[in-house]
This record gives sequence, structure tokens and C-alpha cells, in this order.
Amino acid sequence: MVLLFVKQLFHVPVLGHLPWGCIDLLSASGNYKKRYGLVYADFEHDLYRYKNDSFYWYKKVIA
Repeated sequence: MVLLFVKQLFHVPVLGHLPWGCIDLLSASGNYKKRYGLVYADFEHDLYRYKNDSFYWYKKVIA
């Protein structure tokens, strides 16, 4: 319902959303022990990003 509202309000095409983005934010803030998401951020080494297996899986799905 929110996506439909955004589509109508801003007149932009909305194809979908990534629900695990919010989960990753919570896990990164320390509220979850397991971290989810397409990309792993290494907080101990200059926030270097590593692509998770889910990144490559989703890349194939949207291709």
C-alpha cells in the first residue's frame, strides 16, 4: 500500500522493494546477532563492503 502511495505521489515507476534492507539496519546497529542483507559491511576495517551469496542470487533473479 505504501509503494502505491509513493508511485501516485511522485509519479515514478515502482517495481518493488527489498524488505531485508530494514532488517540489515537493525542488525548493524547491534540489535541482532545475525546480520542480513545483500552486502556485508566490515565495521572493524574501514567499513569495507563484501558481497554476500544473496547478492549474487538476487543479481540473477533481477537479470
